[in-house]
Formats: sequence, C-alpha cells, structure tokens
Amino acid sequence: GNKKMRQERYDVSVNLKKREENKKTAYNIIEICKKNNWKKIGVVSSTSYKKDKVVAILSRSLKKAGETGISFTEIEPLKIYADAIYKIQDCDAVVLAEKYNYTKFSDFEDMLQTLKEYNINIVGVVTF
Repeated sequence: GNKKMRQERYDVSVNLKKREENKKTAYNIIEICKKNNWKKIGVVSSTSYKKDKVVAILSRSLKKAGETGISFTEIEPLKIYADAIYKIQDCDAVVLAEKYNYTKFSDFEDMLQTLKEYNINIVGVVTF
C-alpha cells in the first residue's frame, strides 16, 4: 500500500509540473500574438494527429488571461487536405502542434516550406 501512495503523489507532481509548463507555453504564445496584433490563430500539424487538446489548452489559457480578442482554430494538415492552405491564409498566424516522437522530420520540413511559400506567420511550435 505504501508504494502505491508514493506513486500517486509522484503522478500528481508530474501532472502539476506539466500543467505549469502548458500554462507558461500558452502565455508565451498569447504574448507573441498580442505583440504582433494577431487575432485569428490556426493550429496546424504536419501529421493527421488530432490537435484538439492543444487548441483546448490554448483557449483555456486565453480565458484565464482575460484575452477576448484572440482565437485558436484547429486546421487540417496541409499534406492531407489541399484546401487547408486557404483556411490558414484566413488566419493571422499559425501555431505548429507536433506529436512528440511521432512527427517525421521530412513532413515537418515540407510543411514549413509550404508555409514559407505562402508567407504565413508562425507563432511557434508546441510538442505534445
């Protein structure tokens, strides 16, 4: 029983640490958007992996910070959905959300090249 309690405490501290890191990342992204007056931010990935958790974390942080002028929207991967580039062009900037130990570097490079070709502003990269 004692070992299990220690494990539970450890898990909580890891989760709290992760939550703090998420909050710090989100606030940094929000600050960059405010500084550049970017309001509509797309969240895109080079893979088909869902980014809804990233969008939720960023949106929650916006609410807590009292920011009402910025919004985050999940956008389909460029490689898979050809019309995704048009949705991105409707945004002021994008956050790149990549799954750790899942994203292929070549796919990431291809996406960066496409974003560069279309002059898309990049706020930063979030790994999850």
